[in-house]
Amino acid sequence: MGVAVTTAGLAALSWPAPQQRQASLSGAVFGLISGLCFGFSLNAFRHAALALDAPHPVVGAIISVAVVQAMQAAALTSYLLCRDPAALVAVLRRWRPSLGAGLCGACASAGWFVALALSPAAPVRALGIIEAPIAALAGHRLFRETLSGRQILAGIAVIGGVLLTSLY
Repeated sequence: MGVAVTTAGLAALSWPAPQQRQASLSGAVFGLISGLCFGFSLNAFRHAALALDAPHPVVGAIISVAVVQAMQAAALTSYLLCRDPAALVAVLRRWRPSLGAGLCGACASAGWFVALALSPAAPVRALGIIEAPIAALAGHRLFRETLSGRQILAGIAVIGGVLLTSLY
């Protein structure tokens, strides 16, 4: 029930304006496919961490995230090497400014993996969804973006769905 409420709230929160709906159809399809793949990935990451049979689930999670990030780095490096070697050279030359963002991204990924090693994927993903209403509130507070009644109700639904999923 909590996952359904969260999903409905997130769909309402991101629903496009009437003049943008036709153009948004392909984006919605790709978004649904992406979400489905993300769900499969979350389960795969959870099982990878648990399959290591580490002394503690957190150790398995950290090893798993290190392997996944190494694979991602190797894949992206190979892609850039084949597709755009000049871009790869530019990335390698400017490695220092990206260290902070890279560290934050690695820590965020480690947080996801640790959470997945300690709990089933559905409640972990539901809790991760809380970023959508927080981003809407930040946009309102920092950039003076207006929130419609639908967006406010959708944000409340997302928070309620997360609470339902987390509590039961």
